[in-house]
Amino acid sequence: MSNPYKDLRWLLSGGVKDTIRQRNELKAQLAATQAELKKSQERVRLLGGNLSEHPLPFMMLVALPKSASAYLVEVLRRGLNIAYKEVACGYFPQDVMDYRKLNQFSAGNTLAKAHLDANPINMQLLKLHCPRMVLHLRDPRQALLSMVHHLKHCWDTGELQYIQSWIAPAPPPAVLQGGLSGAIDWHLAHFLPNMLEWTERWLAHAESGESPRVLITHYHDLRENTQAVIERILAFYEIPAWAFTPTDVPKDWSVHFRKGELEEWREVFNRAQQEICSDLMADYPRVNRLYGSEKINQRTVTDNSENAISHQLVNGSHQRR
Repeated sequence: MSNPYKDLRWLLSGGVKDTIRQRNELKAQLAATQAELKKSQERVRLLGGNLSEHPLPFMMLVALPKSASAYLVEVLRRGLNIAYKEVACGYFPQDVMDYRKLNQFSAGNTLAKAHLDANPINMQLLKLHCPRMVLHLRDPRQALLSMVHHLKHCWDTGELQYIQSWIAPAPPPAVLQGGLSGAIDWHLAHFLPNMLEWTERWLAHAESGESPRVLITHYHDLRENTQAVIERILAFYEIPAWAFTPTDVPKDWSVHFRKGELEEWREVFNRAQQEICSDLMADYPRVNRLYGSEKINQRTVTDNSENAISHQLVNGSHQRR
């Protein structure tokens, strides 16, 4: 026999409220499960239960180096459960698609990423095999700084052959062994003009409206709201949102992430280096409109030697981005 006084104490202590709360939580969990089941059933119905019969479209991502494109690819690949395959040779600033590999993409369910430049061969192949593409960009000044750290990391880990195999001109050992400020100077002279030309030509194509159609995405948007960028890409390729399952992709060296900052270059580049960037960007009107050539912020400029030393102390060893 129950104790009426004990039952009364239970009621007064909030037992009824706890029971109602637990019931409501179970009802919410059941509703969520039913909604997921309905989505799964709809996908099976539309896809016929077989992606080989109803494939997702071939997705092409063309990206500026050091724009977190490796991270973006991994998020898309995992979320859509599709294959990633190489489509180009992998050089920069000039690269070319391998037409012998393109047939494997016609079946769909495949994602490719490359640092392709907008040369005539690439444009011809893209028109034939890829009517839509994503162009992923980043402020070239920050991308340059990230490249400096990336290549210094490669040097520190004994990957000189890797450096010399895909980028031209490749920085000589003296640059890779030297200080940060000297490495930035070298890349401003040899790498930044190539990045600006590469970006300007792609922006010109995007403005033209010609095939392939281009969706432009940006590093800063990916950093601030990855899901929003994914949703734009899915809509561009006419892939329903429910076909994508969010997954946790760590932002670390495995996907070439270092720090993920947006304007680190303002604190690292000295005054002369910032002025070089502004002067060079002024020659590329589309890039300049997109990223600006703002006046030098005097408060962020420090002496070369102090700048390099303090930055190295903050960052520690160089890591990929």
